[in-house]
This record gives sequence, structure tokens and C-alpha cells, in this order.
Amino acid sequence: MTTRVNECTLAKGAYTVTIYAMEVIDHMTNKISTITPGSSRQKQSDGPKATKVIDLLRVTRTFKIRGYLTGATAKSDILSITKGAGLNGGAAVFTYPDGGDATTFNVFVQDVTINQKATDEPDTAPADFARYELDITLVEGTTIGGS
Repeated sequence: MTTRVNECTLAKGAYTVTIYAMEVIDHMTNKISTITPGSSRQKQSDGPKATKVIDLLRVTRTFKIRGYLTGATAKSDILSITKGAGLNGGAAVFTYPDGGDATTFNVFVQDVTINQKATDEPDTAPADFARYELDITLVEGTTIGGS
């Protein structure tokens, strides 16, 4: 059985990391407010009133990626991107093949877990040796008051 892997990239400043993604979850949340109207005792026999919804389109898009990192500097590079890549703010650029076309998003790293895989790595490991398992959450957006 062949497992399909999406090659995603995360870049900021001088750092670019390829993530061999086993799973990319594209999630959107819309913070809506609801008002449930009450009924007076005299009108209760009419049944409940419809809930009122206030939708201000406060939408947050997140990407949750589970995959692997290869290369000797991949772990330190992803940590540098998480810490700002030595820049004064700004988003990272996340690129992944969505339906075959490469799609890019300006994102901020919200959460990272890196799991070093236990292996019998040879002294001369191949360049694409899967060294780390990665779970990362990215939030699409822009900075306040910046570019």
C-alpha cells in the first residue's frame, strides 16, 4: 500500500522547511453570537421562538498538519520560524498542494510538537531520512498595525 504524502513548505526570513504531510486539516471557525428569546407565560402555548443569530463574520482559519521533517537542520529551522526567524514580526508563508495546485497562505505558528523518531540511523543516512514527526497548527492572518 502506498501512502500519499503532500509536500508542504513553511518559510519565513532565511528559513524554509519542507513538511512531508500525512494529513492537512483545513479548519474554519466563525464566532457567532446567539440570542434565544424568551416567551411570556401567556405566550408559552405558542411554542419557543426562533433563535436570533448575530453573524459578524469573525472567521478564523487554521491548518493542522501532521507529517515528517527530513534533513539535519529541519528541527532547528522550524523552531526558528516559530520564534520569529530573527525578524520584527510578520507572517510566515505556508504553501501546500490543495487539489493539485500550490496554494499559499500568510500564517502564524500557534502550536508545534516535534517527536524525534527512534531509529537505528546509519552513519551516512540518506538525505530524505524521516528524522522527526511533526504536529503543527498554523493560523491564517495578518499582524495588527503592520504589513
